Amino acid sequence: MRLTDMLICQSIPLTGLIDGKLHNRTTDLMNVRTLKMADACSISGYTRDQMRALLRDLPAFIGDQGAGRSRVFTRAELLAIAVISFMEQRYGIKRAAIGTILDQLLETLQVPREVDPYACLVIIAGVPSVSYAQLNETISEGLVIPLAPIFDRLDTYLGVKTPQSQMEIGFGPSSIWQIPTRSSRG
Repeated sequence: MRLTDMLICQSIPLTGLIDGKLHNRTTDLMNVRTLKMADACSISGYTRDQMRALLRDLPAFIGDQGAGRSRVFTRAELLAIAVISFMEQRYGIKRAAIGTILDQLLETLQVPREVDPYACLVIIAGVPSVSYAQLNETISEGLVIPLAPIFDRLDTYLGVKTPQSQMEIGFGPSSIWQIPTRSSRG
């Protein structure tokens, strides 16, 4: 990899948004960094015990990636864990219901598609169905989960995107003028 390619990979977030502008070129920066249990816990907000219970309760996550600390997560699994934690914490959806849609959720998150700041998932538990849509589309039925906050959280955690509160303000050099003050003495 050339140095310019490395700099481009580091400056483009996974969501493809830079300064509010869409970029068609996205990087697969998550393949460069090995994503372990600690990363999944940090992104989801789960403790290690809660994460182990999640992996035990949802069999689609069980595979050849190892167990415990040696467990390595794929990009789609990490996104799915972030979506699952959002559904559990925000909407109180039980893991049994999530288990019925987990295969469709992983398939939907693995499909490469053009970056969209209005991306969302539409989940219908009864059917079970998970589809990718835009927030500005008319959706007749289902739980709509906006993906922008989840992508932002992942990008910020992985260091690809700087949080707005931590950004440097580029004022540049300036001169300071001393304002004459009146003396209270005599």
